[in-house]
Amino acid sequence: MTSYDKEIDRLQGLVLDALRQHTLPEAVAQQLVHASFPDAVVSVSPPAFKPLPAAQQEQLTNALHAAAAQLLADAKAAGQQVMQYKLEPGREQAAVAELLDAVLWLAPQTPSPLDIGLPAQLLEQITEGASVQECEGVFVYLDSRTATFKSPAFAEMRCKNTLLRTCNMLLKRLSKSANAMLCGRILLFLAKLLPLTERSGVNLGGSFNTDNATPVEDVQETFFSNPQVALQPGKWGEVSRDIKRVLDKFRLEKVTVGESAAVASLRDATFRRHFLLQCLVLMQWCERPRQKDKAGLRAKLLEDMQELRARVYASLESTPDKGPQFAAAIRHLMQARPRLCCLGGQLGGLEAKARALQHRCSGRPEPPAGQSQLT
Repeated sequence: MTSYDKEIDRLQGLVLDALRQHTLPEAVAQQLVHASFPDAVVSVSPPAFKPLPAAQQEQLTNALHAAAAQLLADAKAAGQQVMQYKLEPGREQAAVAELLDAVLWLAPQTPSPLDIGLPAQLLEQITEGASVQECEGVFVYLDSRTATFKSPAFAEMRCKNTLLRTCNMLLKRLSKSANAMLCGRILLFLAKLLPLTERSGVNLGGSFNTDNATPVEDVQETFFSNPQVALQPGKWGEVSRDIKRVLDKFRLEKVTVGESAAVASLRDATFRRHFLLQCLVLMQWCERPRQKDKAGLRAKLLEDMQELRARVYASLESTPDKGPQFAAAIRHLMQARPRLCCLGGQLGGLEAKARALQHRCSGRPEPPAGQSQLT
């Protein structure tokens, strides 16, 4: 074993000792730094540190990664899930959560002995080492720290890119059918974490999902999945007719006995908003198609579109809860980001942001970590 490896082992032992002796993140972090490199501690109260030389920072970083790997191995040996394994019975949090919280507290200190990107890197490592069954527990922790990762201290894109990579890794490992709720929660987390213009959330190539064939009564789903069809001769009349037909159904106050589930769902606010957003995106694309596609609608048809768009916004405003506020926010997004909203005729990042907005417009607090946000 080299002297470097011995130093990493020494620091790893100090990490685990600090975790065993303390539960508060700041106490764990302060003891770790003081025991590892006493000169890095400027003041205990209030806590103040100074940056470590590059070599020492690398050693401490590697020791923290080694400690995380050790906790993963210990959890497996104990037959427990990684986010349930505790160093001692009766402790409030899992050992991995205590380690992450200590690093989350220490990394944004100004100055700090750690790199600001380390918390996200440790989360990525833990996600890679966790089984599929353990993934939900890891994500519940991540979701519960959303406010921390959205704070200015973690504003650097390399932090967010690591979290994006971690979430994409989770999505690839999870089953879209068996883990549908968890996949949805991960997408909502990314919608809250990343800006609307994040490249990973938009259809940069403007591609259409022409294989999408969702059978819906009286609605031409073809136009939503492939907006180019709406620009073909005589097709806009079908689009306008079908949208108006649905808008007329939205005005119904009662659902009569014997109606199909598809018709009854028209009274559902989430379904309405989803459909109306699709209509707005479709119309905006037809109004401003990509250069390689055909020209937009002729003047007479554009007049019909403006009238139809006004009806769609009116329907959005009448959809509870807080319909006027929701409609105003969507109008702002459509006007401020016209190209983003038109890419591929798909909602992309707009839909995820709109869902988060819809939840806020409901007047209810966001569900706590571990509960679905898709209900």
